[in-house]
Amino acid sequence: MAIEVISIGNELLSGSVLNTNVAIMGQRFLSHGFAIDRVTLLPDDFSLLKEGIKEAMRRSAYVITTGGLGPTGDDLTRDVIAELFQRPLICDRDVAEDLIKRFTSNFSTLQNQTKVPQGSTVLYNPIGTAPGFILTHKKSTLIALPGVSMQMEAMLSSVVPYLEKSCPKNFYSTSLYLCLLVEEQVDPFLRTLEKEYSGLQIGICPSLGVLALFVRAPNITTLNRVVEKITQSFSSYLFSTVSKRIEERIQEWMIAHKKSLVCAESCTGGHLSARLTAISGASSYFLGGVVSYSNSLKISLLHVSPESLRSYGAVSREVVIEMAQGALALADADYSLAISGIAGPCGGSDDKPVGTVWGAIATKKETFSGKICAQKGARREIVNEYSTTFLFSILWRYLQYNIKPFHDSY
Repeated sequence: MAIEVISIGNELLSGSVLNTNVAIMGQRFLSHGFAIDRVTLLPDDFSLLKEGIKEAMRRSAYVITTGGLGPTGDDLTRDVIAELFQRPLICDRDVAEDLIKRFTSNFSTLQNQTKVPQGSTVLYNPIGTAPGFILTHKKSTLIALPGVSMQMEAMLSSVVPYLEKSCPKNFYSTSLYLCLLVEEQVDPFLRTLEKEYSGLQIGICPSLGVLALFVRAPNITTLNRVVEKITQSFSSYLFSTVSKRIEERIQEWMIAHKKSLVCAESCTGGHLSARLTAISGASSYFLGGVVSYSNSLKISLLHVSPESLRSYGAVSREVVIEMAQGALALADADYSLAISGIAGPCGGSDDKPVGTVWGAIATKKETFSGKICAQKGARREIVNEYSTTFLFSILWRYLQYNIKPFHDSY
């Protein structure tokens, strides 16, 4: 049974605001065996909204709108739906009591937020002021949700159980996240699996340093068999079935083995450290990072040799090794990561073009280093994001499988 999402707002059409709601909703639904079949984007215009929602309900069993439920003049969705369903807007006492309890001081300005179409099932908003609601007409069900992503996501906890009761689940799914691989290395194997198993669908979504596989199967038995075969074929590259953040796996390993980590960064400007500390619990293993952007700081804090900087330059194997070893000694850590490169758009040369990045991983016994193959001429943020993920990936494989970093097969 088709599920269609209608995203509402002029700010979405103009590109002023990114439509993250569809991504959030799609991922959440997929994990429960539901798929979004169509997405429509409509402006804050009464007649266009009315016609768009009417068309969607003619073709889709479930229509979910996001946006236009707020208290301002351009929030038209509630009125449009009331007219479309020929239902008067009435005050919901439970919604009113909740808003009074949470927003006593300015409740008078929010009274229109208590109104929902008569006969609708109310979806309470635990964060904001706009309630959602569910209405059914003939063979189609409309679910109205607010457009603010945080509020919409919180209310999915009510929407998903509703779908599980009323919408037949027609597939089972999971996600697999691989590091250090590109589509061409994985796709041929996946297509053989699709030929082997009827009804199997596998999508590939590449990002900077991570390959996400989305597996959909008609039954749980097929899903488990396919996942097992993919795991067997790419075992040392498969780092998660939950999240694309490989730094989460590094944290798990470090805490489990009671080890510590420190970073020494140049071109990434603290991005390695920021991604590590974005995860709750990082203080259990991560000691800190040094952003040694200038040569003088490399020398004074990390004890990089001035001779190495003169002879090889800051972006070199020799310097990044000394950065890693200097950070390790400075923090007395078990492991260190170091990175130095030319992220661009300026600063490159014939010998060292934009995208030239050197990385190193050091322990108290050995140090590994090598070039990180960032795309030459890529944008600054792409070079830094890819290089960070690459360095995390080879560290994780070293920790988990004792695969030496920067070996020749990359």
